[in-house]
Amino acid sequence: MQAVGQVEGVEKRVDVVSMAMQMSGTVYDLEEAELCYAPQYGSAKDAVNFAGMVACNVLRGDMPVRGCASVASFLPLSLSIYHLFTSRGDSALYACSQT
Repeated sequence: MQAVGQVEGVEKRVDVVSMAMQMSGTVYDLEEAELCYAPQYGSAKDAVNFAGMVACNVLRGDMPVRGCASVASFLPLSLSIYHLFTSRGDSALYACSQT
């Protein structure tokens, strides 16, 4: 997994996804993951949850795929870009989630 961001917490999100991968988790697990949060600092759904939601929507056919590379020129710097792969490694999914 690769993640890029200019705000604190990017490394924590990589840790969450890394643990999910070690436990043979799927993007469906990321979508439903219960992560700690504090209302004054963030929302109940983390960027990891949103990345899982986007990946699940693509896999279910609910949303067409458009790679972040094609929209990167107009993305604000406050966004993180997640590059997710299926467990078979045959399909790259991109999710842009605000952190």
